[in-house]
Amino acid sequence: MRNKSNFKETKPRVEFTMFCNNCANETKHIKLFSYLHPDTIEYFSKNSDGSVKDSFWSIHILTYIFAECLGCETPSVSIDEYFPDNIDSIGIRAFAKEIEDKGKSEKYNILSHMQFPHKQIKPLPKWCKELPETLMLLIVETYNAFNMDSNCLAIMGVRAIIDELANIKVGDIGGFDKKLDSLKELGHISTLQYELLNTVIDAGNASIHRGYRPSTEDVMSCLDVIEHILSQDVILKAIKRVKDNTPKRKKL
Repeated sequence: MRNKSNFKETKPRVEFTMFCNNCANETKHIKLFSYLHPDTIEYFSKNSDGSVKDSFWSIHILTYIFAECLGCETPSVSIDEYFPDNIDSIGIRAFAKEIEDKGKSEKYNILSHMQFPHKQIKPLPKWCKELPETLMLLIVETYNAFNMDSNCLAIMGVRAIIDELANIKVGDIGGFDKKLDSLKELGHISTLQYELLNTVIDAGNASIHRGYRPSTEDVMSCLDVIEHILSQDVILKAIKRVKDNTPKRKKL
């Protein structure tokens, strides 16, 4: 069990800017508590054949800042990683005091930053609840991976979404070539969409088979393609509802 004395209420009041998912924007936050966790970490390099060339151990410090949005009062946790060189026990106490008073260190650079809940790079489409369950669950997991900066997993998820969409529309009739050809022949996708999906599938194949890690921008573009195609069915259902609810003209 952690020592509760590590969780200290901020005095004086410390404010800083952080992304709030509920406000969907960068907002002012107040620091409620702080916790420091010094730890050791192993760094290593590799030879061209994949074997470990050399390694060394070093101290890094994780700072956990428990905060609250001043706009909507939604809580969140900010985790920063510091790598202070040659720090001793006195230096760690001074570092802890700086974090408590300011929320961050001005002496040491932040090596990495995490936030919980994670910043939503691309929010889940609200209309995805209208899709078949298997497709909806794939979309949720894919967007979760993308918003956690797991681009390889995200692009593999996009590929799986296309596969499941084809299975629903035309059945499990073979590989992607057969499925996309059938989708186009039956009018489920246009020629342009056919080309776009081929590009997206190739990116997914490259991650699975060739160790490719796409950029955030490229994954975003692939998700845009998927959203455009999947939203068609949702829009068609909505328009059908509009048509059914529209009073018919009375014949004279």
